[in-house]
Amino acid sequence: MKCKNYMLRPGLWRFPAAVMKKKLYAARHDTKANAGKKPVAVKKPVEKKSKVPLKWYPTEGVRHSRRRVFKHNPTKLRKSLTPGTVVILLSGRFKGRRAIFLKQLESGLVLICGPFSLNGVPLRRYNQAYLIATSTHVDLKGIKIDRKFNDKYFKRQCKRVHPKKEKLFFTHPRVKAAMPKEKKADQRAFDRLIAPRIKKNQMLVHYLRAHFTLQKADKPHMMKF
Repeated sequence: MKCKNYMLRPGLWRFPAAVMKKKLYAARHDTKANAGKKPVAVKKPVEKKSKVPLKWYPTEGVRHSRRRVFKHNPTKLRKSLTPGTVVILLSGRFKGRRAIFLKQLESGLVLICGPFSLNGVPLRRYNQAYLIATSTHVDLKGIKIDRKFNDKYFKRQCKRVHPKKEKLFFTHPRVKAAMPKEKKADQRAFDRLIAPRIKKNQMLVHYLRAHFTLQKADKPHMMKF
């Protein structure tokens, strides 16, 4: 049975949609053509679902687990930072002061020292991004820096002194944790090693004690440190 439809003129078909549906149904279930045969189910082709943006979204945020691969790449030390180089500190409590670069630690931070007996800068860690390396150099030959001066040595080990309650937070005086006696002894012992070499040059002593400052007419990009 023929079930073809054709156009009489643009926009006008010979058979309407309802008639074509009946003809298609009759063609599929023709009793004369399918006599003695079992009806075969017509399988529709499986359409692949395309990724269409959702029209409705959940009211609460749905968390999706993402696996993040993190690699610890060691921080590269600048070529201008060598043991004994005098640096200028640009941030923190001691900004504007000068100190001596000693070595780089495993975390990527650098170890510096004033020394404390001359300008009040103790042994501490610093980020090399906040240091200006100068051309002044202190000879550190023969001075061995103890291995105990690592990241674990400078980690804070004090407990919380002030209470967590909101009412007592503003009324209770905040008590600073005292510096351990062992660290004070280590600072004195290190100053005894490095201070005599610096005191041989009196100009170097004044240079380390002086603060780094800039005025309106100064051009830091044209300075040679």
